[in-house]
Amino acid sequence: MPWECGYFDASKSKVAICPISESAIQAMSDQYKGQEYLGLYPYVADGQDSYNKDTLWIHDSATKYCSLVSWMKGKLPKYRISYVR
Repeated sequence: MPWECGYFDASKSKVAICPISESAIQAMSDQYKGQEYLGLYPYVADGQDSYNKDTLWIHDSATKYCSLVSWMKGKLPKYRISYVR
């Protein structure tokens, strides 16, 4: 996976890690043991928007995020007061 992340980061500048288990989601903001390169990329988490609609979010950290749609349009994650799961 490191090669794939590096390739698409260089060619498209749009790479995010999508965890596939609850323990992986919790580990996203913690240290990556043996896979430190994963910390270079934002991660995807699900949640709801202000209209209670299911939404995917791109997180740089637990408090710095934006919607996947906004991120794909070029917007960067921003610090938020409340945490979106």
